[in-house]
Amino acid sequence: MQRLRGHLTYANVVSTICLFLILGGGAAVAVTTVLPKNSVGAKQLKKGAVTPIKLSPASKATLAGPRGPEGLRGPAGPPGETGLPSTLPSGKTEKGPYGFASTRLEAEDFVFAPGFQVSYPIPLSFSPVINFVESESPPTAQCPGSVDDPQAAAGNLCVYGEREDEEVAIENSPAGGKFGFLVFSGAEEGENWEVFGTWAVTAP
Repeated sequence: MQRLRGHLTYANVVSTICLFLILGGGAAVAVTTVLPKNSVGAKQLKKGAVTPIKLSPASKATLAGPRGPEGLRGPAGPPGETGLPSTLPSGKTEKGPYGFASTRLEAEDFVFAPGFQVSYPIPLSFSPVINFVESESPPTAQCPGSVDDPQAAAGNLCVYGEREDEEVAIENSPAGGKFGFLVFSGAEEGENWEVFGTWAVTAP
């Protein structure tokens, strides 16, 4: 016993302890890295230890939860703009104003009647029957309106005069009056004149 104790030194003791720790620690690592199946769950994982890039496609597929309930329907959007039809629809009326003022120049070698063109916003598919209602004249069956409320029976063009210094003539021209009408005035040479009013046309 004295012989063995005589050979024990501090260096021998420390070396023996280190060797034990190394062998024991390696064994512990070897044991702890072999884990039973399904032994690691959410409680054992540190936050951020598993990220999407570390998961396989099969694992990602198992993480999808059930489809949630459908959300509330949003409010209806504003109505879109409606384009103009190619021709005025049957039974529909379009209306507008007309007017012109001028001085008829004196002419020695030629005579002309002043005139101007009125265009329809929507072309017609027919040539309307022309009606001119002079200012302060009563309504008619074809033209039941007034200069303030122009109206026209189906198939008719009603021109309501508010002022006509001279006699007014109206023509379905050009193209048979499908795009508008011409207004002429019988002013004399050198005379100032003015005509204006409203109009309405209704498709049959």
